[in-house]
Amino acid sequence: MATVVNDRDKALQSVSPRLIATSVAISGTAASFLKQKNGGAILPSSITLTAVTTVFTSPTYVWEYALSNAPTTWISLGGGVTQTITGSSFVAAIGTSTHIQYRVSVTQTGFLSASNTFLISYSSEADEGIIPHITRTSATANYDSAGTTPTLVGGLLPNTGTVISVTRGSTDLTYNATTGANTFYISSTTTTGGSIGYYASPVGSGTTYTVSDITSMSASSITVVYTITCRDASGNVISPSLNVQITYTKLLAAASASSYSFSINPTVGYIGIDSAGNPVDFASARTDYTVLYGSTDDTSNWTYTKTDYNCTSTLTGSHLQVDTYGGASASLSFIPASTGSGTNLPALGTNEAYGSVAYGKGIYLVSKYKGVSPYTVSKIAVTTDNGTSWQDITIPSMDMGGHQAVLSCAYGSSMDKFVILGGWASSYGSNATAYSTDAITWSTGGNLPAASDWLGVKYGGGKFIAYRYSGSSSFAYSTNGTSWSSGSFGSFSPAVPSLAYGNGVWVCSSLGNGYGTWRSTDGGSTWNQVLTYATNNIGNLYFAGGVFLMWCSTAMLKVSVDGASWTAVPSLGFVPDSCIYFNGLIWAITNGAQFYSTNGLTWNYTTSRPSQSGTVYYLSGNINGSDYFVLPYTSAGTLNPESHKVVVSIPTPNVCYVDIVAHKALQPDAPPKRFLLTKGTLGVENITSYAVPGAWVAPSTSDGVVTSYATSSMVCRVLKNGIDDSAAWTFAITADSGITLGSSSGQTVSITNLTTGFTTGNVYVAATKTGYLTQNFTIPISKSYGNTSSGPIIGATFNAMTTAASGTAYIALRFKSDGTFQVAHSSGAWVLAGQWAGAVVTGIGSSWWIKVDATGSALDSGTTGSWLSLSSDRDYVLSQTGTGTKGTTLAVYIGSTSTGGSVTQGSGILQVGVA
Repeated sequence: MATVVNDRDKALQSVSPRLIATSVAISGTAASFLKQKNGGAILPSSITLTAVTTVFTSPTYVWEYALSNAPTTWISLGGGVTQTITGSSFVAAIGTSTHIQYRVSVTQTGFLSASNTFLISYSSEADEGIIPHITRTSATANYDSAGTTPTLVGGLLPNTGTVISVTRGSTDLTYNATTGANTFYISSTTTTGGSIGYYASPVGSGTTYTVSDITSMSASSITVVYTITCRDASGNVISPSLNVQITYTKLLAAASASSYSFSINPTVGYIGIDSAGNPVDFASARTDYTVLYGSTDDTSNWTYTKTDYNCTSTLTGSHLQVDTYGGASASLSFIPASTGSGTNLPALGTNEAYGSVAYGKGIYLVSKYKGVSPYTVSKIAVTTDNGTSWQDITIPSMDMGGHQAVLSCAYGSSMDKFVILGGWASSYGSNATAYSTDAITWSTGGNLPAASDWLGVKYGGGKFIAYRYSGSSSFAYSTNGTSWSSGSFGSFSPAVPSLAYGNGVWVCSSLGNGYGTWRSTDGGSTWNQVLTYATNNIGNLYFAGGVFLMWCSTAMLKVSVDGASWTAVPSLGFVPDSCIYFNGLIWAITNGAQFYSTNGLTWNYTTSRPSQSGTVYYLSGNINGSDYFVLPYTSAGTLNPESHKVVVSIPTPNVCYVDIVAHKALQPDAPPKRFLLTKGTLGVENITSYAVPGAWVAPSTSDGVVTSYATSSMVCRVLKNGIDDSAAWTFAITADSGITLGSSSGQTVSITNLTTGFTTGNVYVAATKTGYLTQNFTIPISKSYGNTSSGPIIGATFNAMTTAASGTAYIALRFKSDGTFQVAHSSGAWVLAGQWAGAVVTGIGSSWWIKVDATGSALDSGTTGSWLSLSSDRDYVLSQTGTGTKGTTLAVYIGSTSTGGSVTQGSGILQVGVA
């Protein structure tokens, strides 16, 4: 039936037409974005939203979005039927919101408008922990007894290399020095304590970075820290970087009976942290000091002192336990804080001024000079108590003639001598030298090879070198501090030179005659030029912190490790008055300020010096590892010279350490042993492993028989972020030939026997845990040889007697199969009386035979006159019943075969009596 439209309907429609009902829906290719773990991609890469309408014929679309944390604020996106949202734009927009609501509004004339929404959420996978691994955290390098010549095998020191790798979850990161997803590289290497020679360059390949075995080390203990930078699954660098380290320790060869060896085990400790980075676990922050005298443990006969750096610790006997860790910022402070209140040095004479400084054996020596006639300088200033007091010491007369006299000084450790030098004599005076072993009593030394303008003297590599002011190709040298010979710079003649020695190299810079720098690697016999300058801009040359430093002008510093290759450090803006190495940092001291550096390449400013006028001269040298002293003065006589104590505070955000010194009456103090502490790092799962002790040196006789296995137990530990995680790991233990392992339990390793022919080898421990890389321990084992053979050492040492008031008395002598002998009498048990062998070892008697001849009273028991194996104990008894006495003289023979062979003879007397 047709619709009936009357006139009234037509009139209404002409005024307000009816709108047609509509609808819109949104379809999406996905409803959420996922950020993959470890820096991975965002999936899907994009989501496309499509507006699906009904009724509309040619509508207009408006797209908007609102964040979950601001749902009423709509932000325009644009028009069109579709909107494509990329993963990167979504992440940029969402911020801290949990999802984004998208809305489309559709309009068309004559139609009702329509709108609808679509929600897209966001989630991300948790990043996996990053675990750095190093297969060896400590290594022992075998050296001769003097510690100067390495025991190379095939040109290298075996078992000193290490391998570094990194895992993230189940992914082994690949080594790539330049770029790449899921990769790592070594961004820096820091060596402290000395220098290392390597057999080959490190190689990064596949998933490992391999460091070769070493060939040499310049100090007894050196630590190398490797800084690891990682990249995520998108190739972006991950912060922070990670650190692993290895400590190399010299192991000296067989010591004589009068030689001491000193060690700490372990050399590195770890401090565990909580989730906020606070130190909470100090269980692995402890070490033990050991002193061996030949093959004898002498630890208990020494006393020990320690100095804490950035921590506090408790020293109980030879055992050190670190208790607290505290961060510090680098600065120098002075006591007292300003001039005029320090400890005065001896008053200067007329026209006298203080000159150079030498340090040795806890003694500071400050030289003097005169700039006008007469040029006789007769005194030097000496302190033997670290600057608390000063003495004016008379030296042999030095008349320098008609030119300015400069007195230079140096200390030579290899010959234990201080040397002073008079110079600027030209054709005048004797160019005298003088020497002393204590800086108090002086003797006149030999003349220098020629009368000339001698400027100064330096010491290094077992040699003093005296050098001249004006250009000369010759210098003087002395290897004993008393007599001098002529040396030559060769083809160059340095003017106003500056000399420094370090890392086995002499370096000389010249302010004239070529303005260059030369080096010598053979003690000054030959020199080669390494730098040339067109103008006179070369300053003083120093060796500090393992590097040479040469200030060329206020805008340039050059730094070198070997004196051959130099790195320019521009725009420092200062030239120091002095440069010293002090508590792990290089300090450059200028008028009014200090600067410090770990490597000479980057520098930091710290607090100003004591207020003073004129130049400040800093005494060089380290006093007990903690203090330096400063000597301020201006021109002669205008400022009373004085000394100030300098105290350092060191920046160590993740590392602290303790220096331990051993002391014994009538013996020089042992060199400090440094125990390094490493603090855990937040944000990474840092797995470290080590053994305590990290090596075992077995005390043995001169022919290699171990005298005690009491200290052979070693405990392996695996730490996660510095906290002991060993209980979660499984340990498998093997050893090289010649080593017999005990019944090792879990992480504990014990040794029950080393063969006589064994010299050095290793115990190997592999610790495994599901989901983690295997932690491999290599524990070096060696011997400390004494001066006594394991064979017979008997003599007249078993004399014994006993008496009784009545009845029966007896005296008995027993030679045991373990190398000892015992005595017993009627009122007591067997007691140890001595050793018949140089080594007390179970079963050592199985290699020896005994024969006893008795003269006098007959023995009551014990076979005489025949060779008997000492694989069993042998007893000899003399008794007396009733009043009377008996005595027997015994001749005891111990031989290497059943018929005697190589025989050692001893004798003794047994006596017994009843009153």
